[in-house]
Amino acid sequence: MELFESNTNWAEVVKPLIEKHKNKKCPLAYTNLFELMVMVFL
Repeated sequence: MELFESNTNWAEVVKPLIEKHKNKKCPLAYTNLFELMVMVFL
């Protein structure tokens, strides 16, 4: 699979990634401002 061809079908290229990660929690999910600040600075 060549990603940099002139006729890349991005829907097909991204589909396996979406299937792999669709049920995982976002790593930047936070419950309060303090948690967000810690994640950003660390």
